[in-house]
Amino acid sequence: MQTSCAAGPAGVAMLVCWTIALTLSGCGESAAERSAAAKAQQAAELARDPDFADPLGQLLLQRANERASGWVKHDRVLRGTLTERGRQSFLSVLPFGRCYRFLAVSGAGAIDLDLALFDGNGVEVSRDVTEDSTPDLGIAASICPGEASQYRVEARMRRGHGDFALGVFRND
Repeated sequence: MQTSCAAGPAGVAMLVCWTIALTLSGCGESAAERSAAAKAQQAAELARDPDFADPLGQLLLQRANERASGWVKHDRVLRGTLTERGRQSFLSVLPFGRCYRFLAVSGAGAIDLDLALFDGNGVEVSRDVTEDSTPDLGIAASICPGEASQYRVEARMRRGHGDFALGVFRND
């Protein structure tokens, strides 16, 4: 960006000119302001995503804004319907160099929905242990693969029944 300033009373004019130039160029923004602006832009992009258009998608979007603010959706939202004690698995390739969070929400009939994550060898690497209908993985302990690998995430309906939506989010 090119800015020209005419010199009037030298000190004041130059100060005003540099203040305007810095404001227009964004150079005067703090890192926190740039980070907040980036998070707001990512939240706006998520809100326009068709995966979040229905009521369950809206719940997942709200959860993502609370638990993964500034993170981006890694892949499509995974969905299913489970009866009590039912399980459903999904495969997800997690590339190296990023960290991931898995967030799920469920409908009114679910009382305790859990998630478990397994690596390519079938070894459980993370599990939700809360007794609620909104499980998450990767919040308390980061999930950052040491190499690109296919992971299996399993949704388990411990108590209740109904639809659920599961989103995988990554930091960029």
